[in-house]
Amino acid sequence: FVDEAFPHTRIRYHSHHDCHAATAWFGSGKINQSIFVVDGHGECDTTTFYQSNQKGMQRINETKWPNSLGSIYLAITRYLGYDYGDEYKVMGMSAYGKPIFYELFKESVSVSNEGKIVIKDTTK
Repeated sequence: FVDEAFPHTRIRYHSHHDCHAATAWFGSGKINQSIFVVDGHGECDTTTFYQSNQKGMQRINETKWPNSLGSIYLAITRYLGYDYGDEYKVMGMSAYGKPIFYELFKESVSVSNEGKIVIKDTTK
């Protein structure tokens, strides 16, 4: 549709996570930034890390589906009785909570030597 609506315009497509990162970077007003994007998934990326400088923004690392902190967050949000899209409410309330489940999550989620998030299969 966009190509037809703007036939003489050069259109460039970017990944979901790259767009999140670019929004954070351009919105910050800073040149040298570290940018961390956590999402359920965008295409197959779930967590991405970027570094920016005067030359631009570069993706440093990513974690791919099915390892997704965002999906865990969604599952917890739904478990608490909230709907899809209400994650921001739980995120806001989390600042007032106590880390009583820290050890459980510490055993279930780790970061590999390559910087990728690894979620253990706890269904077995």
